[in-house]
Amino acid sequence: MKKFIIGLFILGLTNLMYSQNYSIEYRMSDIIPVNYKEDIKNNLGYLRSSENYNMAKRAIKLKEIVANFNIQELDIYKPLSASSKVSFLYEVVFKEGANKIIATYNQKGQIIHAQEEFYNMPIPRQVSIALSKKFPGWAYTRTSCKVNYSKNSDLQISYKIQLKNGKTLKNLKIDSKGNLI
Repeated sequence: MKKFIIGLFILGLTNLMYSQNYSIEYRMSDIIPVNYKEDIKNNLGYLRSSENYNMAKRAIKLKEIVANFNIQELDIYKPLSASSKVSFLYEVVFKEGANKIIATYNQKGQIIHAQEEFYNMPIPRQVSIALSKKFPGWAYTRTSCKVNYSKNSDLQISYKIQLKNGKTLKNLKIDSKGNLI
């Protein structure tokens, strides 16, 4: 019995060790709809970074929710003060079905990094045209898009596409211009 009580006590202490984690996860059903024209000046660069890539509407809507998210309204938020020498980063996971965006916010609410994964969404026309020229007669069976955004560097977009021709399957990895990687 004594070992059982000590075991429960240690188990209780290990549970407290994770209380300093600043990672949050949201499903789209958890987020109250916002007016997308509101205050996005902090993250306008994030939204504009993928304008030229003709992303699917579902992806754009999820990106707008991420850009409009106010990290300062969270219970775990610690305001930036002049005397504070420690800067906190907040990682928030946004999910909609199989699609997700992991966004890292600084204390000012600016997105400094985001990793995006979108599955089975239409690929941009430019990529589709390039693939149809290289692989005539093949059909898309699965698509995925991975986007890496960093505030001070270029946007990186790659697609994984599974093509099918009869019983033959091909898995391809391509960039945003339709070039094989």
